[in-house]
Amino acid sequence: KDIEILLVDDGSADGSGRLCDEYAAKDERIRVIHQANGGSTKARNAGLLASRGDYIGFVDSDDFIEPKMYESLLEACTKAEADMAVGVKYINYGAGEYREKLGVPEGVYEKGSSGELLVRNLIYSEDYQSKGISPNLYDKLFKRELLCRYQLSVDERIRYGEDDVCVYSCLLHAERVVMLDHACYHYRLREGSVCHTEDPEYFEKITLFYRQLRDEFEKHPSRESLLEQ
Repeated sequence: KDIEILLVDDGSADGSGRLCDEYAAKDERIRVIHQANGGSTKARNAGLLASRGDYIGFVDSDDFIEPKMYESLLEACTKAEADMAVGVKYINYGAGEYREKLGVPEGVYEKGSSGELLVRNLIYSEDYQSKGISPNLYDKLFKRELLCRYQLSVDERIRYGEDDVCVYSCLLHAERVVMLDHACYHYRLREGSVCHTEDPEYFEKITLFYRQLRDEFEKHPSRESLLEQ
């Protein structure tokens, strides 16, 4: 119950802004931010800067979550005194659904010791047979100070991989991370979504992402492992 919900209307033209205002009028926990369309990073930053909570999570507009998602992630963070909690997600497509894997064993990882396992499995597993840790913002909970440090530094021109820049940076610099083999987020995979539409400027945009992530990796003590991934 002790939660704030920030709805960011990023220049929508389908009546979403009006619906957001209607919900805010019914529930004092809800606040609405209206702005011209600027993309997901600009929208997330607007919500982050307006937030007052100690922990922050994100939900994309076309997805949905389990009722106790944030309660369970917050409980894990509090118990472990962690800077962030990482769960897993369901991928929903039509009537189908499958559950992603966690990427590393469930548990608490500390920077510089057990945290090295996170570094070695960040993008890919150590044997390169599977993906590493989910780079998405939305199946996680972040301590506000950590998130502000890296989310607000993401280049707003990046339209592919913008989540990855922030999430990987947070994972590399968090003092303590709790990994939970607990699926609580539902990602809806649908045709016509932003990340599944052909874009003639794809290579230009993906290069912006690559350069910012490469610069972050090159500053890290485990740069060789990270750059290889």
